[in-house]
Amino acid sequence: MKKKVQISSKEKILNAAQKEFMQFGYTKVTVDEVAKSAGVSKKTIYQYFNSKEDIFWEVMKCRKTEKMDMFQDIYDLDIDFLEKMRLIGYRNAKDLTNAPITFLKDLKRNAPELSIKIEEIRRDSIVTVFEDFYSRGLKENYFRKDIPIKIVSEMYYAMMNHMFTIAIDSNQHSMEELYDYLSMIFFEGVFSREGYTKYNRLIEKEQNEKK
Repeated sequence: MKKKVQISSKEKILNAAQKEFMQFGYTKVTVDEVAKSAGVSKKTIYQYFNSKEDIFWEVMKCRKTEKMDMFQDIYDLDIDFLEKMRLIGYRNAKDLTNAPITFLKDLKRNAPELSIKIEEIRRDSIVTVFEDFYSRGLKENYFRKDIPIKIVSEMYYAMMNHMFTIAIDSNQHSMEELYDYLSMIFFEGVFSREGYTKYNRLIEKEQNEKK
């Protein structure tokens, strides 16, 4: 019989806070509601956190750590570099829409200073992951070496961010479909000849598997 994993009071608070923030919006949730959802007293919450904003940033920190761990798991997979590229791209695309629209709109409308900081964190996260990934591709001769990584990463982020806007405004395409379009537009311009050839082979393989 497996032993039940004990969850600390702090973890309960963070899990409850994330659930409440995402469902109702940060500004509409009170510390009392987080305490009730976590099954702890308000006094217990203040043993770990000084304010609701303090809880908020700890939740965001945990989400970022989970995301970076997920990408490291992909890097560790015993698969071709291009397959890792596709997986990372899909995960990044989904991550952009993981936060419910209610949560994002509430921040933008009622807590603009937090919204700006969140956007900066998300941007830094995507750019950091992409630059690390792109550097690995350069070492394996998948990408052209005549384009500065900083420029490529900023352009990639801009396209990913706009793709998020399209996904919100339109239900015509899934995030996977949108990422495929982004890949065709973006990556085919930065591939080396060797990388371009291998990428086309991978796409053909994926298309044949779908038939």
